[in-house]
Amino acid sequence: QKLTPYITVLPENVPINLNTCDERIIHHLTPGLKPSQVKKILFARGDEGFSTNQELFAILEEFKIPVQNITTQSQYFWLDIDITSPSKRHFHSRYLLYRKLKDKSKPNRVVVLQQFN
Repeated sequence: QKLTPYITVLPENVPINLNTCDERIIHHLTPGLKPSQVKKILFARGDEGFSTNQELFAILEEFKIPVQNITTQSQYFWLDIDITSPSKRHFHSRYLLYRKLKDKSKPNRVVVLQQFN
């Protein structure tokens, strides 16, 4: 349980959202990526992030990061729920959800991780 905040488990071949991942994840996108190169990717991403995968191609090509490993749209997201009861008891739940698009009109959500405090 102590390691839970530091571990993320994803299915194989899940594209990483380069707009939201931190530098530790970027560092592991391709073998041998140096800290200065990670900083360059973060600088190119800027505060707004990349709006399309097309904007990524120059960076990905320069650092030999496979295009299929990257996306600018997340399939995983956190859902945090905070509830305070009338008696002032506080409840917090956190869920890591995965969005599956079997049918675009009815996307599924799958709970990957559930935490209660």
